[in-house]
Amino acid sequence: MNKNTYPVDKSAEMQLPVFTNHNSLSFYSDDSSSHQQLIKLYNPYSFNIKYKILSTAREKYKVYNPEGCIKAGCSIDLIFKHLAAVGCKENVSDRFRIQVMKQGSSKIIGKKELESVLMPTALKQPNFYQLDDDFQSLPNVQSTNSSVSFTGNALWYNFFLYTLLFFTIIQQNHVTMAYA
Repeated sequence: MNKNTYPVDKSAEMQLPVFTNHNSLSFYSDDSSSHQQLIKLYNPYSFNIKYKILSTAREKYKVYNPEGCIKAGCSIDLIFKHLAAVGCKENVSDRFRIQVMKQGSSKIIGKKELESVLMPTALKQPNFYQLDDDFQSLPNVQSTNSSVSFTGNALWYNFFLYTLLFFTIIQQNHVTMAYA
């Protein structure tokens, strides 16, 4: 071993975050429209990734495209279907794990767990877009200030880039430390 470097602990390598639009799934016995739900899996990285979905109760669910590839900077829609939503025990928590690998490798570089719960009844949510008699919609006026304007997608893109930059810097600092 070179006296100018520290040993690298391979078991302590940094896991990359896995990005989804939801962190859990809620199915409702009395609402058949909830028996199938969509999760969007994002790849904000500059390389292609492979993903694989595992479950603690695979007999109760069907996942369309439970494994596949996502190109750099793209996303994929995953459909989770509860197969036993009627007549199944309610308020039981199951879990899904999404594992992510670099394309061409079998080494897991990130993982995320999603909780899934079958509830007895869907709570009726208020319609936030329905206007009361006292409220009126505001006119859509374009800003004359042309300095910087971000759309929702641009904000997400910047968030992903800064997160990727942060984890890349941390990972580079942990690989090899040499004396100057």
